[in-house]
Amino acid sequence: MAIAGRDAFPKSRGGNHCHNLVAQIEAKSISVEAESIWNAPWPELAVTYRNITGAHFRLVPADWNRPREQHFRASRVEDDRRGVV
Repeated sequence: MAIAGRDAFPKSRGGNHCHNLVAQIEAKSISVEAESIWNAPWPELAVTYRNITGAHFRLVPADWNRPREQHFRASRVEDDRRGVV
């Protein structure tokens, strides 16, 4: 119905709303979530996606051991040191 409304009234306010609705429904999205503390039993990764036919992941080992006096938190490390591209 939104496509029909978009095509029938392309320059109206309703046609614009229909266009935006179609774009929102057809948009590609992906999200990966993990726990911030990884102890045994190992946590699961939650991957949610929409309108995507495939995704590729690579796990890279990292040494996160730091002296305690630095009060280390992974969220405070610069992206280039965590391997984020």
